[in-house]
Amino acid sequence: MKKMLNLPAEIPLRYFELFASPLIKIISKALEMYNTDRYRKKLSAEAHLRILIFHTMSDNDSARETSQDLSHGYIQRLCKIPEGISLSQFCRANQRRDWHLFEYTFSQLVFFASRHIQGKENLRELRKIRIFDSTFIEISKEVCLLAKRGYSGDYDNLSEGIKLHFCFAPYEENIQKVIVTSGNVNDSSQFAKLAEGVLDTDTIALMDRGYTNYQRFASLKEEGLLFLARLKKNARYEVLKIKDEVRELRDIEKKITLIADLIVNLGKGTSQVKEIRVLIYHQEGAKHHLILVTNLFSEEAETIYRLYLTRWKIELFFRWLKQQLKIARFIGESTNAILIQIYSVLIYHLLLLILKSKLGAKHSLLWVHRWMKKAYYLTASFPYYLLLCDI
Repeated sequence: MKKMLNLPAEIPLRYFELFASPLIKIISKALEMYNTDRYRKKLSAEAHLRILIFHTMSDNDSARETSQDLSHGYIQRLCKIPEGISLSQFCRANQRRDWHLFEYTFSQLVFFASRHIQGKENLRELRKIRIFDSTFIEISKEVCLLAKRGYSGDYDNLSEGIKLHFCFAPYEENIQKVIVTSGNVNDSSQFAKLAEGVLDTDTIALMDRGYTNYQRFASLKEEGLLFLARLKKNARYEVLKIKDEVRELRDIEKKITLIADLIVNLGKGTSQVKEIRVLIYHQEGAKHHLILVTNLFSEEAETIYRLYLTRWKIELFFRWLKQQLKIARFIGESTNAILIQIYSVLIYHLLLLILKSKLGAKHSLLWVHRWMKKAYYLTASFPYYLLLCDI
């Protein structure tokens, strides 16, 4: 356990209460639905979640390390436990407490976070952007019953694991929805659930090739919902009109050539998408063309290309979850424990966003996350004066 400094305990305690304050009412409502505290008086649901938040922000890689830290009185006060929790008590809570309570807490916190930072995205873009994508987490089916063989980053080999399917707001760094499935579940099959209640006429749905579905494209177009997706290289279409000539894109850092900007009928038969826009780009040195399909008819080819590049923000988000928040380093060995940890990590991410918004911090989320670590371990370099302001 890291060495603690003898600084006034009320300062970081007040900071953490500010950080965790959005959870208070949500946890109370969750307990009305899932009475998980009935037989677990010593480790309440709120204390359990606080311990998992502490684990996420700490440098601990195991349940044993975290349970050892809980012997310190200061950490006990932060986590609202009257005394130390043993390793076996912590592991039993992860095994037995209903994971749906954490899922419900996360879903309610999503609404809170969306309201709290609402409107900031529109300062950057005329329209909102929602990215649909998934990330694969390798785990044995002996540990998690959800684990199935699927493609991770290596498309030549199958691995056992689970998938996290996201609808993500890139400029807010905010999660709109998440669905946890087996690793063999197709991304496209989860789109309808992720998009429900999220898309409107001012929102652009941004998708990669895994979401290619001509009937979906036709349906979105008919409903007046905007989308931009990457097409597979074997896509077939009938050219109706040439919208722009071959040229280099303007005001783009890399040398990108617009090969074609077309209005086409995409596909054949009942799944055909009529009068849709297809753009083909080529980056110098690339092996393949980038083929995009969209119903953004009035935007310049440069704007379409920049919009698609926004999709990489979700790849950075996945890296953030795996490298900084340890979402793929599980401390439990059951499906219930795995799901509890996943939702706890996502709750911590949302709490960071809310705190960053409250403090008006202009720094990155990683910077705020590192501050949290310093606050927990009471290092002298932490700027407590920022946390005592009336916000």
